[in-house]
Amino acid sequence: MIPGPHRRKGAGPIIGTGPGGAGPFGPCGADTTDMTDGEEWTGERAARYLSLLPAGARLLAVLASENGSVAVADLRTRLISVRGCRTAHGFALRRGVREGWWPTTIPEPVTPVYDPADPHRHRAVAYTMAPARRAVFLQALARLRGDADSGHPAC
Repeated sequence: MIPGPHRRKGAGPIIGTGPGGAGPFGPCGADTTDMTDGEEWTGERAARYLSLLPAGARLLAVLASENGSVAVADLRTRLISVRGCRTAHGFALRRGVREGWWPTTIPEPVTPVYDPADPHRHRAVAYTMAPARRAVFLQALARLRGDADSGHPAC
């Protein structure tokens, strides 16, 4: 008997290789789940996400939501370290999942664009935000700025 990929020694099971091959990505491994409102960013979720971020990471999210994308070179002129900002976004996303504020399947709001000339290093040259998410995050930013004008600390 030739061992299957789910029976490798010292490794955990591979998603979608169990009995019948049905996993969270469907029977053939393709993503067959439909995105519903429960799995997408809303104004309340975006506002909470932005409020979890420290100032530098929030600036990254603000620039990406206002312009659609922001170059790392531009961020380096405004911030000391882009790496810390990226880490803060990951912490905020995981905290929201842990606290139950959004599901584990929610897409990352700010995504890196890697250098096409050197794809193996995974060096980000820019950060982007999808147009549908931009609208939601711009509304959340406006709401947070309105709260800041009224005396509540927010953005």
